[in-house]
Amino acid sequence: MKIFRNLLWVSFVVLLAACATPSKINSATESSENTFSIVSVLPSNIEGFVFNSVKKYPDPWGYSLRYEFEANNITYADVYIYPVQNSEEGRSHENIVDAMYNQSIAEIRYATQQGGYSEYSVIKNKSFRVSARKVIRADVFLVKNNLESYSLVFVTESNSKLIKVRMTMTDNESNRKNDNWQRFVESIYAIIINNIDKA
Repeated sequence: MKIFRNLLWVSFVVLLAACATPSKINSATESSENTFSIVSVLPSNIEGFVFNSVKKYPDPWGYSLRYEFEANNITYADVYIYPVQNSEEGRSHENIVDAMYNQSIAEIRYATQQGGYSEYSVIKNKSFRVSARKVIRADVFLVKNNLESYSLVFVTESNSKLIKVRMTMTDNESNRKNDNWQRFVESIYAIIINNIDKA
């Protein structure tokens, strides 16, 4: 039974990674922002990203918040918040974040193997701290339908909640060098972590 639950978990989150758009998952439903307390403490505009919508997934998969970059309307950030699996409880914060990062990259690799992408590569990764919590960032190059894109994946954990940010944009030198993406994530992570009781 434990193996089945883990396979189900991986399969669901692979869909999140492969689609990068929660609305494409049939089980996701548009929700009122009033449903989730965390929305009440998040600004509608964070570093040029404007709050767009909330989507809820079947328990225990949590929910996601979508922010869109107002300067171009094609760059977006999805913030996924969901509980730590029971099998991971008791592990250290550092170990949970490391495992979450490895799983996130494995999801992209699996999506590529299944035809979701024709090519992917991790350009670089780094770790840093926000409100004393470890965060790992990966810069990922993707090709889908002959279109090249640049994706940023950020993962952290706080109070048994996993918080993952996936940003997707056109791949070009300007986007690769844009510090605004990092500022957005640091800002939204700080707010969520400091109000984790509402998440």
